Parts: sequence; structure tokens; C-alpha cells
Amino acid sequence: QNAARYNRRKQKIGEAHMKQACFRRIIRKTGITKRQGVLFVCVLLSFLLFWLCTKSQFVCNLITAYVTDPLKCILSHICSLFSFSVTELAIIAAILLIIGCAVWFVYQMKKNKGRRIPTLFHGIFTALLAVLIGISAFDWMYGINYYEMSLQEKIGVYAKDVSAEELYETASYFLEQANKSAKSIPRDETGDLVLSADAIASMSVCAYEPLFSKYEILKTPLTKPKVLVFSKGVSY
Repeated sequence: QNAARYNRRKQKIGEAHMKQACFRRIIRKTGITKRQGVLFVCVLLSFLLFWLCTKSQFVCNLITAYVTDPLKCILSHICSLFSFSVTELAIIAAILLIIGCAVWFVYQMKKNKGRRIPTLFHGIFTALLAVLIGISAFDWMYGINYYEMSLQEKIGVYAKDVSAEELYETASYFLEQANKSAKSIPRDETGDLVLSADAIASMSVCAYEPLFSKYEILKTPLTKPKVLVFSKGVSY
């Protein structure tokens, strides 16, 4: 009887090993590596954790106050040390990386003629991982702000229904203030602005000071904005 139990257990273990080996062969044929599988599981767990955090405003407030906001300030100060726009450089680098990966992928497809399907799956899965990692990072850095305490709750100013007359009065007020400010802007005899882009960027650092003095909770370290070399191209 013990021998029969031992044989049945041995048979079950053998069947389990065969199933695992079969599963590994299928995965190997797809070209997906173990490292990619681990990264994929980690990204899915990141999405799941983010979804769970969004169910609690208190948790989102803690994450933004002690994790994402300080991290944004650190990155902002690091980027301010460079004379060029780090974001613009990152966009250009990303475009060049995509082009380079596409060229490498075509080369691998031609090189591995007998393994074109695994190579194809490997490339597609790598691109999918890159997109998912980018989305997850964006969710944690910026998406989490949509689930924290609203701006209305922070400053104590709440939206309310207004009439068309009130909207007109508000628009008229802003128009009047804009016309007053226009007189203080230096222009040449043709009416064109004579301030350089660098001067405008320097002035913009203190533009929010009146707002910060009135609403202390909105106060945040500001750095001088930079001129984009490829501004028109990035705009498209």
C-alpha cells in the first residue's frame, strides 16, 4: 500500500514537471525572457497598488505630500542646474531611441531567419513593457494628484453657479487689468515686444508671488523656465 502511494505521488510529481517543461517550451518559443516576465508582473502589481491607493483620499494625500511632490522638487532643482531644457533633451533622446530600436529590431529579424516569430514576439513584448512602465510612472507622479484633496478643499474657495452677468463682469475685470498691464510692457516704435526670451523667463519666476502670499498652501519652490530650441517642433 505504501509502495502504491509512493508511485502515485511520484507519478503526480512527474506530471507536474512535464507540465512545467511544456509551459517553459511554449514561453521559449514566444521569445519572452524570464526578466521580461518578472518586469511584467512587477508592472501589473504597480497598477494594482495604484488602483488600491486611489480608493483612499487619505493615502493619496500622504503619497503626494511625502513622496511625489518632494521627488518633483528634487528633479526640478537637478534640472535647473543645466542651461538647456532636460525635458526637451529627453524627448529627443526618446525619439532617437525608438528609431534605434526599430532599426535593431529589423536587423534581428533578418539575422534570425529561423526564429523570426520569437524575435517578433520579443520585440512587441519589449515595446509593450516600455509603454506600461511609462504609464505606471506617469500614474504615480501625476495621476495620483487627481485622487488627493481637491484644490477647492485646500484653499477653501468652492465653485458655484454663476449668472451670465457675473461672467461678463469677471471677463471685463480681466480685460481692464490686462490693458493696464500692457502699458508697463516695453515695446519699440512698431509695437513689438523688446524683451528677450531669457528676460521673460526671469520675470516669470516671481509671477506667482501674489498668489502664494494669499494662499500659503500653494507655495512651492519655482525655478527659471528655459527656452526650447525646438519649440515649434515640440508644439506639434
